[in-house]
Amino acid sequence: MKAILIALIMSVCSQMANAAVMQMYGKEIYGYNQPKYIDNFSEDNRYTFTLIALADHENFPFSSNEQGSVFSKIFMDMKEAINTKILIKYDKKRYEEKIKEFERGDVLKGEDANVRFGVYYEQYPYSKNSYIYPAFFENTIHLIMPAGNKLKLQGKSSLKNYKGVYAKTDKLPSHVLKDLSALGAEEVENLPAAFEKLLTGKVEYIAASYYPSLIESYKQGIRNYVLFSKAPVWKAPMFFRALPEVTDDERVKSLKTYLKSARYKKVRDDAFKELIKIYEENTRGIVPPTYIGSSRAQDDEEMDE
Repeated sequence: MKAILIALIMSVCSQMANAAVMQMYGKEIYGYNQPKYIDNFSEDNRYTFTLIALADHENFPFSSNEQGSVFSKIFMDMKEAINTKILIKYDKKRYEEKIKEFERGDVLKGEDANVRFGVYYEQYPYSKNSYIYPAFFENTIHLIMPAGNKLKLQGKSSLKNYKGVYAKTDKLPSHVLKDLSALGAEEVENLPAAFEKLLTGKVEYIAASYYPSLIESYKQGIRNYVLFSKAPVWKAPMFFRALPEVTDDERVKSLKTYLKSARYKKVRDDAFKELIKIYEENTRGIVPPTYIGSSRAQDDEEMDE
């Protein structure tokens, strides 16, 4: 009986800790509740392996100055599992400049960042910094089409036969942008503009990062009007990029082991599933944009959540 009581208390405490990572906001402004992730590291950190990460301030759900990162929930588990804490820092005004300083090894004024967060694999020949392997997340880039309107694809090259777009605000890696340019895809300002072109028949597909575009489809009230390809067309691993003082630290081995673990993958995948569920539930009843007109959403059992 005592063991059961202890287990119950531990379960409740764990749930309370997880709940503290996220709060809801935005109903008054946006018409629906959006999640906001917050850091929850109040315990004694004197013996904790702490990584302070520069991150893009407008790349939700991976990182966002306004909403925080979905990885905040994952970082909570990392702290518990391997006593490694990751704090994300945003600098809206000087982000690109800070990246250059970081890669040059310059002292970051007012910063003590020792890693970069969410970096695609690229070469930095002038830098002594390196990636922490394995990648902590695989950003998959899918095709989005009008519901019930599948493209007949036979490999990536067949996209040349169709008109496509991608969003400037979608943080796509350079190799994907190079491919899209070669395929004749058009860059548009943002995902709402891409969805409008798609659903008014001006283009036949959107190439987009899966989670940001799926969230945007809920926010726009058009989830039932679009179909996501089940398989990604491109994959883009995202890494931590670290200063030598981090990669040379013995404790980074625990981080690498954790990133390979089934525990991490489950916590990560569950966090993203929870995020999508929030948008699915809290955007019910959103009126689609006027360009949809009086057309009815098509039910499609093949839609991939």
